[in-house]
Amino acid sequence: MRKSPRYLLAAGAACALALSPVAASAAQPGDIEPIYDAIADAPFDLSVAGTFETGIFDAGASEIVQAHGNRLFSVNADAGSVFAIEMTDPTAMAELYQVGAEGGIANSVAIRDDGLGVVALENADDKTAPGRLLFFDANADEPTVLGEVTVGALPDMVTMSPDGAFAVVANEGEPADDFSSDPEGSVGVVALPETIEAPSQDDVRIADFHAFEGVELDDSVRDAFGPILNDEFPRSTNWEPEYVTVQDGIAYVAMQEANAIATVDLA
Repeated sequence: MRKSPRYLLAAGAACALALSPVAASAAQPGDIEPIYDAIADAPFDLSVAGTFETGIFDAGASEIVQAHGNRLFSVNADAGSVFAIEMTDPTAMAELYQVGAEGGIANSVAIRDDGLGVVALENADDKTAPGRLLFFDANADEPTVLGEVTVGALPDMVTMSPDGAFAVVANEGEPADDFSSDPEGSVGVVALPETIEAPSQDDVRIADFHAFEGVELDDSVRDAFGPILNDEFPRSTNWEPEYVTVQDGIAYVAMQEANAIATVDLA
């Protein structure tokens, strides 16, 4: 599911809520009067410290943001890559470089505490084909790609486990626009090296939904729907993992089409 944000939220040192419309041209604090609303006696206050703008309006040009040290890493789906942004001085943020790969569209980014970064890449030519996870060094001063692994179709969101041992990716598996094909949705679990380097393909495991085919489910879980292109695995091809969070060794995966949460034991 694609989203094109129209507003930018910026936090200052003291922290009520300030939302500023994103303009087509660059703006600095003070150029745009923020929309401001706060309850009386709010315990903290938010103010705009600075903005970074891609110059691309009405498109997915700043969708997911991760902070690491004095840098922001922002997914620019329109450009198909991740922007590395210097924010040591938040009033004058600047693009350092972009990280991406030929034939891929960046959908998500995550950074481990030590700087091991990962980008979820959709296949640019065919979203139903297997996607990739690209690993990079977020500490480097120029694009430093460490390697990549193949995962399921349309990797839409990637996160790191709190202990840094795993990268977990929701492979949405959307059908082709004309429903000529419909890949399975799945969850990829990648065991990560302890150092800043890429894992190998042998470190990748894919959790599918085959075990849930033909079994009785709670009525609140939405079953297969729409055109069924795979009679053997109708649920697996219709359930589409979208978002992942990890706690205590368990990945919790939102599957909005199924109105359900999948749980994955990472170990």
